[in-house]
Amino acid sequence: MIIQLLIKIALVVVPLILVAGQDTRGPQMEMAVGASLIIALVAIRYGKLRPFRNKWLLLFVGYLLVNRHFAPTPLAFAAGNVPNFWIWKPVFYVIVFVMMIVTLASLRFTEEHKQKLLNVMAWVGLVMSAYTVVQWIGIDQFAIKLGSKNLMGVVGTLGNRILVAPFIAMLIPIALYMRRWWQAILMTLAVLVTRSQMGIGSLVVGLIIWVGLRSRRAFLSMVTLCAVIVLATVIGHSTSAHVRRFLDDNGRFREWSQMIEDWRSPMVEGRDNSYAITGRGIGSFRFSYPLDHKSLFQQAHNDYLQVLYECGVIGLLLMLGAMIWMIRDNYAFKDTWDGKPNRYRISLLASFGCIASNAFGNFVWQIGPTIFYTVMVVGLLHNKDGDEETDLLVAQADEDRLNRRVAAAGRWVAGLFRGRGAARPARGSVAVPPKKRRKK
Repeated sequence: MIIQLLIKIALVVVPLILVAGQDTRGPQMEMAVGASLIIALVAIRYGKLRPFRNKWLLLFVGYLLVNRHFAPTPLAFAAGNVPNFWIWKPVFYVIVFVMMIVTLASLRFTEEHKQKLLNVMAWVGLVMSAYTVVQWIGIDQFAIKLGSKNLMGVVGTLGNRILVAPFIAMLIPIALYMRRWWQAILMTLAVLVTRSQMGIGSLVVGLIIWVGLRSRRAFLSMVTLCAVIVLATVIGHSTSAHVRRFLDDNGRFREWSQMIEDWRSPMVEGRDNSYAITGRGIGSFRFSYPLDHKSLFQQAHNDYLQVLYECGVIGLLLMLGAMIWMIRDNYAFKDTWDGKPNRYRISLLASFGCIASNAFGNFVWQIGPTIFYTVMVVGLLHNKDGDEETDLLVAQADEDRLNRRVAAAGRWVAGLFRGRGAARPARGSVAVPPKKRRKK
């Protein structure tokens, strides 16, 4: 199938493209967007799309128009002909990647097709890990070191160690699912040599999810392990200078406090509106925050906080709603408690949990390769492999449910107007019911 061939090619090319002596993040983002758009258009051309049930994700895309309408225009750009010009680029990116998710959710993958896709993803993770280890050894001839420390050169093809670490980490649960133990070991080593705190932490989260959801005993063991890790971290941070130095936030907490203050405060002096509900406009962070505070942060280093800053409370809630719906649709705690989990979906959820946890202290969802691989994982989680009859039944059930809700709302509104317009009986009198017509 041509679509599956295009997906495999994109899985290899998007993260591994390397331009010697240049920042590869721009070309990688262009490749990710272009590949997603081409795959989605080919799927539309051949009529492969099916009903998509995650309404929260679709509502988030539609909400971007509301976000654009209420976004303020900074005074520095108010005289221009195209106010808030930065919004349209991320809006286009969101639409393209959501089209890719819908495409992946619609394709009819057999077990063999799934295995081949996951196999490509695992091998790409291995290649990236091997290249990262080569850089750590110090024999790479392509990447340019940006500092005197050898650590600055451990970047893979993503240009930064804090970006390559979570990319490799999210593929380790997939390698474990494929039973590629030696690949998982090498990939774990590659994450460790980057010495990225967020990368190592997200790897731990992914492994805890992968192990803990397999059985009742594993779940209880992982809950205990999490409690021990949290307790040890709190005690170590309060008593040891070495632990505090290792857990250095690199100024993130200070910047995050300022971002929250900006989100709550008016954008223009003398005005009361703070745009906390609808946000300052998607894509506006890098055009406003660094200029306002002379900061080096072009991204918030927290994708959830940046969504709150740019899309407001509504945008963040819709995003979290889409994530929660996907998790509930793919996992039931009863399966873990009974010892009958779906290993395939648990591995995908562990991969998603890994990258989603990293997004709390990084900007992984603003980098082409990690976006594309997250889209792959999310699309496969939405794919239920149903036949056409099942799809039609699901779509019909959703339509019937919507019709019932609309009818109920109509009856409720009609009842309000009927209650206002009806004549009430006078105090002390009794309303006489109408006479029933006799049947002849």
